[in-house]
Amino acid sequence: MNKKTLAIALFVVFLVGIGYGWMALWSPAAQSKAVIKRQLFDPDSADFRSHFRAVRGGPGVWCGEVNANNRLGGKVGYTRYVVAIEESIAGLDPFTTVSLDDGGAGFDNKWSLMCAGR
Repeated sequence: MNKKTLAIALFVVFLVGIGYGWMALWSPAAQSKAVIKRQLFDPDSADFRSHFRAVRGGPGVWCGEVNANNRLGGKVGYTRYVVAIEESIAGLDPFTTVSLDDGGAGFDNKWSLMCAGR
């Protein structure tokens, strides 16, 4: 393989890597996790599981569970969440609704309507 072919191949690999990196940072799934992290005391400690796009909630609704450190530095246990990110209108920031499981019937109803059964 000559130097020119090697340089082109490395450039293509570089561009593909940038594309995957961009998708990982700005994908709807990553954006919804970032919204949840903003609600936490220690966002860097967040562990997500069962993160999925809600089928019945609409294209911008994500459901899952998050576990993060509390003020004392200990994990609090997995808590269910629902995030709804509406499309941006006229260049404004998108409207976001975040619901964390507070043990109430209101959250259970929202989870049942949007997330249960995926």
